[in-house]
Amino acid sequence: MKWEHLYVYFCSINIAVTIDIFIRTGNNTVEVDPLTKETSTELENDLLILLGLDSIPKTRTPGSIISGSDFMVEAYKKLANEQKINQFHGDDNTVYRPTDKSISMYRILDWKVLENSDLIVDTPNTVKLNYNTTRRGMSQLYMFHISNVPAGLRLTKCELRVYRNWLDLTRGEYMIVSVHQVVKVKDKAGILRKQLKFLSDVVLGSNDRGWIVFDVKLAVLDWLLHHNSNYGIKLSVKSAKWDKDTIDIVPTKTKLDSEIAGFVGSEGPADRQPFIISYFVDDDVEGSKQMKLKRVRRSARRSTHNVPREDISNWSTDRHQRYSQNSVCQLKSLYVSFADLQWDEWIIAPPGFMSNYCAGKCVFPIELRMNATNHAVIQTLYDTTFPDKLPPTQCAPSELAPINVLYYDDKNNVVLQKYKNMVVRWCGCH
Repeated sequence: MKWEHLYVYFCSINIAVTIDIFIRTGNNTVEVDPLTKETSTELENDLLILLGLDSIPKTRTPGSIISGSDFMVEAYKKLANEQKINQFHGDDNTVYRPTDKSISMYRILDWKVLENSDLIVDTPNTVKLNYNTTRRGMSQLYMFHISNVPAGLRLTKCELRVYRNWLDLTRGEYMIVSVHQVVKVKDKAGILRKQLKFLSDVVLGSNDRGWIVFDVKLAVLDWLLHHNSNYGIKLSVKSAKWDKDTIDIVPTKTKLDSEIAGFVGSEGPADRQPFIISYFVDDDVEGSKQMKLKRVRRSARRSTHNVPREDISNWSTDRHQRYSQNSVCQLKSLYVSFADLQWDEWIIAPPGFMSNYCAGKCVFPIELRMNATNHAVIQTLYDTTFPDKLPPTQCAPSELAPINVLYYDDKNNVVLQKYKNMVVRWCGCH
C-alpha cells in the first residue's frame, strides 16, 4: 500500500480512539483525530506488508543468549550515527558514542558490508553441551536455527563469531583454529554417516583474544537451500609452530582442548556465546532504487520566460495574497509510533520514525525552496494562461530516505533490516 493512502488514514478519520497520530509543523504539534479500531487494524496490516512481514512475530522477549543481540544493537547505533539519523529519537541529532561493548570489540572486518546490507540476521548457538565424548582433543559443536529469508535477498557474507578468553600461554606459542560443517554422506552400503566439511581457519598467537571471526557462508547457503541438512558446525584446535624452512606457521599433530585453548562455549557467560551474523542484499534493483530527483536552480528571468512582465507581476501579487507561506508546497512532519501500535514488545529499535509528508500548493512563480522540476515550471506557467486545461502540478516527495528497524523474529533471532523509501526528506512540485 502506498504511503499516500496511509496519510489519508492519519488525517481523515474522525471517529473514536485507538491510535493517536501527531503531525508536527515547525514548533507546533497538532493531534489529529484518533483512528477507529477497524482502521488501525488495517493500518497495522499495511505497515506489516511494508516491513515485509506476514504477521507480528510470536517471540516478544529477548533470549538468554545476548552476545549476538548486543552486537546487533551496536551495529544499529553505528549505522544510525553514520547516516546522521538518530533512530531512537526522531529529530534528536545526538552523536552516538560507543559503549564498553562497542562494535570495535566485535571486530567488524568490513564496515562496507554492514553499511550496504539490506538485511542482517543474528542467529545464536542452541547447543547445550559443548564437547564430544572423546577424552582428548575435545572440540565444540554449535547448532544454529537459520531463519527463512524473503525472496530476492542474496547472502553476501556470513560470519561465525566465537569468543576467546585471555590465557597465560608461553610467548610465541601458536594455534590453528578450524571450523567444519557437519554433513551426512552415504557410504558404499548406502548408510548415512557424519563427515566434516572444511569451512575456514585462523592462526592465533598466545595473546590473541576477543571475538574470533570465521567465514561460514558455504554452510549457511547449504542450510538455506536444504533445511534438513543442518547438523551444525564443529570447532577444533591444533597447536602450531613456526617453521623456518617454509617461513610459515604450520600445524603439529597435537590437538588441543578448545576450552583449555580459551574458547567460550554454551556453558560460558551469556554475553560471550557463539553466534552467526548473516548479511543479505536486495537484488530487486528497480524496487529498491531510492527516488531522488535533482534539485534544479533557476533564475527569475528563466522562470518568467515568454510571459509579459506586467501580467506576471499582477498575477503574482494576487496569487501570493491568496496563498500564505504555510500553504505552498513544503515538507511537514509526521511521526509513526511503534509504541502506539504496541509493537514495542518485538521491535527493539526505533520506538518510531519520522515518516513526514508533502503538502501545499504549487503556485507560479515557483520559488527555489519548492524544489520543482522543469516540467512543473512549464506546467504551472501554462496554467496561468490557460486555467483548467491541465491537471494541477502536484506537491510530492522528491527525495526519500531509508530507516533501520531492529526486531525479534519468530525464532528469537535478532534482525536488523533496512527499509528503503520510508522517510520523506525533500518535497517538490512535479
